[in-house]
Amino acid sequence: MTLRIALLAACIGVAALGERAAAQAPVADTAAAAPARPSRRNENLITRQEIEGQSARNAHDLIARLRPRWLRPYAASSGPLGETDAIYVYFDGTRIGTAQHELVRITSEQIGELRYIPGQEAVARWGPGYSSGVIQISSR
Repeated sequence: MTLRIALLAACIGVAALGERAAAQAPVADTAAAAPARPSRRNENLITRQEIEGQSARNAHDLIARLRPRWLRPYAASSGPLGETDAIYVYFDGTRIGTAQHELVRITSEQIGELRYIPGQEAVARWGPGYSSGVIQISSR
């Protein structure tokens, strides 16, 4: 019991010191630019900025280098014998086929952005058969 009280008192003391230090700290100049934080990469998005830093020739190569998990199909929940649903590709809102066949046909110069829609979200949006997800490509 005494140890708990001592730990609680120490925590309160540290919190109080932090509040005092914050109150005494000089006010920062709001005109000065804040240091840039490293941006967190969106695991379901490949931007044009990322594409420009690559030497890939087509969408498949870009995805294989930057987000390889997008290319892994998942076993269909209702399919017998562990069948997998295809990963479908949409180009500017139109379904053009499966990732296996279509991604090599789209050059990196044509791409403005690639977005991966995970299986559960794809099934909710497009229905059964999309459990492996969808790759949406927006042109430049």
